Amino acid sequence: MSLFAAPNGVLDKLEKIRRRFLWGGSEEKKTIHWVSWEKVIADKDKGGLGVGSLKSINISLLVKWLWRLRSESSTLWAKVITGVHKLHDKGDDYYSMKSMTGVWNNIAGIKRELEKRGIPHENIIKKHQGGNGISWRCEITRDGKYKVSALRHILEDNGHVVIDSFIWIKEIPLKVSCFIWRAKQGRISTTTALSSRGINLPTTTCCQCNSMEETTDHILVQCVFAKTVTEWIFNWCNVPLISFQTVHDVLDYASNWGTCPKKKKRLLSICYATLWSIWKARNERIFANKRLCATKVVDIVKSTTFLWVKHRGGKRGLNWMDWNILPFKSL
Repeated sequence: MSLFAAPNGVLDKLEKIRRRFLWGGSEEKKTIHWVSWEKVIADKDKGGLGVGSLKSINISLLVKWLWRLRSESSTLWAKVITGVHKLHDKGDDYYSMKSMTGVWNNIAGIKRELEKRGIPHENIIKKHQGGNGISWRCEITRDGKYKVSALRHILEDNGHVVIDSFIWIKEIPLKVSCFIWRAKQGRISTTTALSSRGINLPTTTCCQCNSMEETTDHILVQCVFAKTVTEWIFNWCNVPLISFQTVHDVLDYASNWGTCPKKKKRLLSICYATLWSIWKARNERIFANKRLCATKVVDIVKSTTFLWVKHRGGKRGLNWMDWNILPFKSL
């Protein structure tokens, strides 16, 4: 990946393996791919998972060699490349003699890939003439030094766009954050979602209220059980409750509530835990035939978020008694 431009066919096969791994499938076992791969590999700033495409990684690693050739021109390998390809009297964007074959020509050819994607070479590697002589600066980073992650970020921005953003919180376990990310898009394994994908089920009715179709927004927000849990959680937080219809409504309200950034983050963390706990209660009902009452789920939300904030968030001095009264007391 760092020495050769990988053929598109090879990259496609590797991406297929990654997709199977993410969704727990294999060549023998097919699984449902709940979210499009374009959204999965999109940058987190664009609402994706930030996995990144192998093509972008390949390009970014190859461009690093071009940067090193200019910025480390005094090293032996750079002198050899410069001499062999006669770069002394050539332009700044000239890296190899086309008549020659070999690894370096393969690396230098990546400049054409940048041009195809509308990224000027001088934005990556730019020459500066100063009192101390010639120096090279990378225009896409703050410190002027090339970073693979910086170019990869630009390449992903150019290739993948996800309209809806998502807030990732370090206190929240990755498994939970990924679930909320999927739920916000309506891409979790509800009975209606499974049925629409050809899975035969005895019923698609919500197991908590037994009156409505089980969709993502219904089981997590609209169901009487979910509404009761959410109401008690918001009362505990002393936050005004409005009528929510979708998972997006809940998350949007929490992320824009109040003026204190720390309280917004804390409330959003609690909302993540609430939606996760409601889903877990639903699974207990279906798979273990165990019905959890709303008060039990509320207690689970309180204790779960307490442990997350205390241990994952580094708030070792957090007191359970204060937390149980008001989760914002320690802020």
